[in-house]
Amino acid sequence: MRIDSERDKNLPIVSWGDGPGRGAKIPFRVSKLVGCGGEIASLALPQRHGYFEILFVTRGAGSLYVDFEGFPLFPGTMFFVNPGQVHYAELTEDVHGYVLSFPEEFLSIDPSRESTVFELAFFQSSDREPVASFGDGETGEIVAMLESILAEFSKRGRGYVTVLRSYLHILLVRASRGFRSPIQPRSVSSAILTTRRFRQLVSEQVRTLRSVNAYAGQLGISPGHLHDVVKSSASTTPSEIIQQELMLEAKRLLAHTDMSIAEVGHQLCFDDPAYFGRYFRRNQKQSPGQYRNQARKMFWSTSAESAA
Repeated sequence: MRIDSERDKNLPIVSWGDGPGRGAKIPFRVSKLVGCGGEIASLALPQRHGYFEILFVTRGAGSLYVDFEGFPLFPGTMFFVNPGQVHYAELTEDVHGYVLSFPEEFLSIDPSRESTVFELAFFQSSDREPVASFGDGETGEIVAMLESILAEFSKRGRGYVTVLRSYLHILLVRASRGFRSPIQPRSVSSAILTTRRFRQLVSEQVRTLRSVNAYAGQLGISPGHLHDVVKSSASTTPSEIIQQELMLEAKRLLAHTDMSIAEVGHQLCFDDPAYFGRYFRRNQKQSPGQYRNQARKMFWSTSAESAA
């Protein structure tokens, strides 16, 4: 594994406005990956965004890491990254492809209804790998569509935002056919949509908010109803999801930042560093320091271990 000599102290979530949306007229961006250019270099460092990102590879190889899970990268693969997920890529210098970035609101044609993103199984879903694979013929069709999106984005003719949004919807429907277990074109239940929205809220706020009642209030439902819909659609409870997300956030900060263990606990609103250590050990079966050493041995070179 490569050494990340530029680990960020706080591992911030880059907002749309501070990232690709800086100075942009619309909440959407598409660009090409060509060889070892700037886009390739930017993917090499651990990062996380407050928006959605799609990576499609047409040439080259490597690996994409999303929250400690690695996925092989090869021509014809499309990856989906959710807001808040820590991700980076190890790519060969001849990688070519496309990157699409957009915040949630860009997918919603009708502002009065739930965002379309929660109807797509590869976004905000814990039960599917965030990758689709396509054969040679299908890859050609996807590339043709991406080139049309790129052309529309560059020309910006009359009504181009509507055209881009429509292209993106079509692309995502086509992408849903590329999963190993095909996604059936059926309506997503309200319980699944509520659970996905709940998961997003938790991922955004878990550092400071751990109350099931508070999340239920944001969703406009009772805590009991939230418990029932999450249990029926995800076979777990809201409290367990909050705990899982809290532990994931702790692991991200331990593995990818140079914060002290006490600072990590403080970021997660543990007033007592000792209590944070006990909480982490109870859930992970090892201390924060032991986990940090293990994670850096696995994901970084031995030179990075000294930062632990």
